[in-house]
Amino acid sequence: MRCLVVLGIVLALTRYSFAQATPAEHSAHKELRALKDELTAAFNKRDLDALLKHVHKDAVVTWQNAVVSRGHKGVRDYYEKMLVGDKSIVIDVKSAPEVGELSVLHGGENPLTAVAYGTLNDQYKLRDGMEVKLDSVWSATLVKEDGRWLIADFHASTNTFDNAVMNIAVQKTLTIAGGGGAAVGFLLGIVLMFVFRRK
Repeated sequence: MRCLVVLGIVLALTRYSFAQATPAEHSAHKELRALKDELTAAFNKRDLDALLKHVHKDAVVTWQNAVVSRGHKGVRDYYEKMLVGDKSIVIDVKSAPEVGELSVLHGGENPLTAVAYGTLNDQYKLRDGMEVKLDSVWSATLVKEDGRWLIADFHASTNTFDNAVMNIAVQKTLTIAGGGGAAVGFLLGIVLMFVFRRK
């Protein structure tokens, strides 16, 4: 009987210690998750105005193609060039961003800065018909102003040495080089045949 009592006390203390060692999640994380959901929905609907509501007016955004946009106008100009009009490079894009882990919060009990990172799970349909999945990684710095979280910096990049666009480009190059080599070989064969016939 004593063993059962001791075991019960040990279990109760273990639960208490575990509860003490695992502090409650800061409310900022819930706010940041809601922001991610709103940004994702706006991006996938191509609703730029809704997206820019969550972007700081002085934000800096670095895109996968190494273009840097500054502020709302810069983001809008890039969006127009890449996704709008008959000369746009991309005709459709979808993303399902995931966060690597809880954002790093700065500022104590009332954080005013958050740093997050993760993967974009981004897919593109280009004007030339090519469809690519980049699996870009991203990082973002957010600031809290007037009770709202805003993106102050966003950076997206992909693996320079192994990505869908590069793989397709390499395949095209090999095809062209192979076709060119075959054509050169064919012409060389005709020339040699002509030369030997004359002899």
